Amino acid sequence: MHCPDCGYEVDDLAVFCPQCRHHFESSEPGPEEILAGDPLFEEEATGFSSKELRHLEIELLQPSLFLALAIAAGLYFLVPPLQLITFTLAGMSIAPGAGIAIVVGLATGLIFFYHERHALRTFRSVR
Repeated sequence: MHCPDCGYEVDDLAVFCPQCRHHFESSEPGPEEILAGDPLFEEEATGFSSKELRHLEIELLQPSLFLALAIAAGLYFLVPPLQLITFTLAGMSIAPGAGIAIVVGLATGLIFFYHERHALRTFRSVR
């Protein structure tokens, strides 16, 4: 179909025109009816074009990394036992507390990224 505002050819399932962001009114069911038959994992988002979706996913990396670093630093500095865990290997004292904090922080950042990425992919406009 063509956008009534700018004439750009868009996908029939698009909610917004990727060129001018015109909102297409449709005769689809309301949000409560959509949730009943909506699959959990969609391959293609209906609210954004694939280029917009990729751009938003890249922008989502920054808060994910910030969350990972904040959780890692918070765990390491606010949980004193992590700083005290040490063991000796071949005459060297090794403190794995920082590694544990980084792994937990990275896991938290990844969970946040994939959760928000899924929310972006299943975005639908609510009237």
